[in-house]
Amino acid sequence: MMDSEKIYGQKILQVFENLEKDRTVLNLHVIGEEYERLTILTGRVLNKEKAYFLIDYPKGFKEAVGDGKNKRLFFQFIASDKIRYRFRTTFTKITRKDVWVKFPDYIERIQRRKFFRIAPPMGTTIFFYKGAERCEASVVNISEGGVLLSHNGPPHEGLDLFKDEPISDLHLRCIEKSLKFELDIDKAVIMRVEHIPEVNRMTYALQFVGMDKTTRNDLGDWIYRCQRDFLRRRNLLDGR
Repeated sequence: MMDSEKIYGQKILQVFENLEKDRTVLNLHVIGEEYERLTILTGRVLNKEKAYFLIDYPKGFKEAVGDGKNKRLFFQFIASDKIRYRFRTTFTKITRKDVWVKFPDYIERIQRRKFFRIAPPMGTTIFFYKGAERCEASVVNISEGGVLLSHNGPPHEGLDLFKDEPISDLHLRCIEKSLKFELDIDKAVIMRVEHIPEVNRMTYALQFVGMDKTTRNDLGDWIYRCQRDFLRRRNLLDGR
């Protein structure tokens, strides 16, 4: 089921309260830069004139923004309701542990999900063949039900894929040392093709089709390990 709406005003505050309480992982991209990291919301600062939220300082952020106060940022996340959200805003200042970011004008809720999705380790890819052509793309997020792929560049340089097109014999590969994983996936279908101008990138939403129970369980176990690994590295599991 697809859904799209814009969230304004007090409802933004409610979303951010939930993000902080649930320690939801945020995908951050500095618009116009080759910089993309994962972080979490650590607090909110509200006054009569302006509202800010704080994020845990991601490695290399200061170098990515330079002296560019009010640099544009692009956030995406999957909330506890299993729905994908995204918004654009600007950062204000950097402290020792946090980045201060302005509340956005609105948050866009763009898709309802049946399965829980995670952003896997950097370098995770999926490849397959279309005829004699080898196609490979980065994994933005993945669930037991499907995957969002990313390919840098404008539409004319993207993969030659179209909505409702079937794909077979896919191979998922994660090269992260502690989470190394490879999985063959029999079939998928292209559900959405989109160009995101803020990051000059093509994205392809794939739905897995007819996945057997063993393959789905193997994928689910790896997704769970990825989530716990990220939280552990952020010291959010309290030693568990």
